[in-house]
Amino acid sequence: MPVPALPPMIPMGQADDIADTDRPGDVLTVADLNSTVSAVIEDTAGLQEVRCLGEVSEVSRYDWGVFVDLVYDGHDLTALMWAERYRELDTDIEPGMEVVVTGAVEFYAEAGRMNLKPWDLTVVGEGERALQREQLRAELEARGWTAEEHRTPLPTRPERVGVVTSADGDARDDIQEAVHSRYSGVDILVQDARVQGERAPASLAGAVRTLDRQTDVDVIVVGRGGGSETDLAAFDTEAVAEAVFTADTPVIAAVGHRDDEPLVYRVADATAITPTEAGAAVVPDRETLADRVADLRADLDRAYRQAAATRLDRLGGRLTVAHENHARTRLRRLARQVDDAYATVERRAEVRATRRRYRRIVVVLALVIVGLSLLLLGVLVGL
Repeated sequence: MPVPALPPMIPMGQADDIADTDRPGDVLTVADLNSTVSAVIEDTAGLQEVRCLGEVSEVSRYDWGVFVDLVYDGHDLTALMWAERYRELDTDIEPGMEVVVTGAVEFYAEAGRMNLKPWDLTVVGEGERALQREQLRAELEARGWTAEEHRTPLPTRPERVGVVTSADGDARDDIQEAVHSRYSGVDILVQDARVQGERAPASLAGAVRTLDRQTDVDVIVVGRGGGSETDLAAFDTEAVAEAVFTADTPVIAAVGHRDDEPLVYRVADATAITPTEAGAAVVPDRETLADRVADLRADLDRAYRQAAATRLDRLGGRLTVAHENHARTRLRRLARQVDDAYATVERRAEVRATRRRYRRIVVVLALVIVGLSLLLLGVLVGL
């Protein structure tokens, strides 16, 4: 069937000036154009039963159907299979499988999106991309690059954060917002890099090395927003893995919204599901830090009071013991002094009594002597 000729395109700057009431007959609305493309696809017999070879990059399962993303030679295609038909396959489709999908091409006019509606899917083996990725993963493990002991701890309070991503991408804004919303004083240095395409691995690796040479960069975030497996293929390459592993600066890998973690996650010092999560992981939350400081201050105050009370109790006990010992010593000393004084008094009393006895004896002896003298004198006189 010949493809109908489409009317000429109108520059976007002029399209807004054309109202529906004065629109020329050769100007199509978005709805008209999408409907035309949909009709062309529906009327093309060769597109109603095609067999397509591709590697499964992602599988999204829902109650009503399953989306299977296919990649081949850098191209992507989404196949939508209804849940009942998927169950009839009796095979769980997983990323990395190489499959042949048989179905019809469909253009969803409301969204301007083309996909493949398969009624049959055959697994023909493991895809080349999956084999290469598994081979590289095994090689990285054999080198020891994925070992936990090689991971460098992240700084607790970085002053400057390096970011490797596309300068025009949303990931840069997400990281900056996540970092500054938590700790506004942190400086962010963005190193622009390609994040998809053939030149992306070398660009990403070079950007990591550039930031690693900056002595004032405390941590590096490498990542981008979500995308298909083809979009994120650069993060499964040896060049990026080597740059991240050999960096002296700690590296956080943040490749958004991917179920199967890229190989860069295996060698990075830390990982995050999204750039926003990476930004939150890089710096502490100021309010959380303030609360933590307040808790620590309260704990310190309690510990100080408890230690002071314990110390005072201990000192009080020691003072009591010292006082008792001192009093006991003083009492013993006083007791000895009293005993000594009492003994002195007793000795003095004995001396005085002895002296009195001696005096009486002297008096008696004197009287005896006097009497004897008188007696002797009388005898002499009588003669």
